Amino acid sequence: MKINTRPFEYEDIKKLIPILLQVWNYDNLSSHENRIKATELYLLFCLSHSDYRRVLLVNGSVSGIICVKTKADYIDEALFPFYEEKSKEYRNDRELNEICHYSDVIVEAEKILTDNYKRKGQEIVLLINDSRVRGKGLGKKLIDDFNLSDESHMPIILCSDKDCNYQFYEHLGFRIIDHIDLPYSLSGDNKLFESFLFSKE
Repeated sequence: MKINTRPFEYEDIKKLIPILLQVWNYDNLSSHENRIKATELYLLFCLSHSDYRRVLLVNGSVSGIICVKTKADYIDEALFPFYEEKSKEYRNDRELNEICHYSDVIVEAEKILTDNYKRKGQEIVLLINDSRVRGKGLGKKLIDDFNLSDESHMPIILCSDKDCNYQFYEHLGFRIIDHIDLPYSLSGDNKLFESFLFSKE
């Protein structure tokens, strides 16, 4: 198995959507097409809010990505308008707007947790890899590549929900420092989104 990484290219977006869909649960309340669109919207948000983006390649195929915001309030000026345009278009559809609300809840929980974090740090906005290559140390490789490129030595934070692999983050030296339970509604059902803030000093 040949493994390497390279900088993100805009053409990678379509290849990353099915990988992110592997870990997202929309409760099967909508069409597959709309789940793809909602996932695309969240991916565009993450990409447009991170200035360090590196793609994982396994045997030449896109198999994951890490997105890190190293500069406060960073916005990708090429991608963010595309995100805003897609957001307006997709939210005009009632069913699609409903599942887009799920990603809104994730973003809101992350904002609350990171705003409460008083220390200056860098945030891993997104870290995913293909389920077919999990358990092979590739998520660690993406984080290690970032660590090697980082000369600031500032703390690194990340948010994840209750279904995350805590042992993976703890093995890499992260620890839970905060959490939030955010109520939301999906198709009339009241739910609770549990999110955790991890930090590595």
